[in-house]
Amino acid sequence: MVVWMVSSLELISAKALLNSSEIALRCFSSTSSTSAIASEVVHWEAPSSSIKAIESRNKEDDTQWLTYWVVYGLFSVAEFFSDIFLFWFPFYYAGKCVFLLWCMAPVTWNGSQIIYTRLVRPFFLKHEAAFDSVVKDLSGKAKSAAQSVVKEGKAFMNTANLLATARIDVPSWMSCTS
Repeated sequence: MVVWMVSSLELISAKALLNSSEIALRCFSSTSSTSAIASEVVHWEAPSSSIKAIESRNKEDDTQWLTYWVVYGLFSVAEFFSDIFLFWFPFYYAGKCVFLLWCMAPVTWNGSQIIYTRLVRPFFLKHEAAFDSVVKDLSGKAKSAAQSVVKEGKAFMNTANLLATARIDVPSWMSCTS
C-alpha cells in the first residue's frame, strides 16, 4: 500500500507540477482546513487527465475516467449530505485525499473500477427502469417549469412595456413639481 501511494504521488506530482513530499505534506497535515485544501488539490489532477483521455485515440482511458467521474459524483452526493458529520472526524480530509488517490490510481485495481464493478453497476442494472422513469419525469417537470417561467416573463415584460408607454395624466395637486 505504501509503495502504491508513493508511486501514485510521484505520478500525480509529475502531472501537477508539485513534488511528492508537498502533496503528502498537504494531504496529511494536522489541520483540517489544510487537509481539505489538499484533497481538492489532489482532485485537480482528474480534469487534466480526463481531457487528455478525451483527446487520445485510446478508448480504454476514456472508460477509466468516465468510471472515475461516476464514482466521484456518487461520492460527492454522499459527502454533501454527510459532510456536517464527517467534518468532525479526525483526519477525514486526509482519508478523502487517500480515497481520491486510490480512485484515480493508474492501476487495474484502482478504487473507481472496484467500486463501480462491485457496487454501482449491479445496483444500476437492477434499478435501471426506475432510474429512467425518474429522469423522464424530472426532465418533463423541468421543461414545464421553464415554459412557465418564460410565459410569466413575457407577461411581465408586456405589462412593463404598457406602463412605460402609457401616458397617465396626474392631477396637479399630486404632482411633485410646483
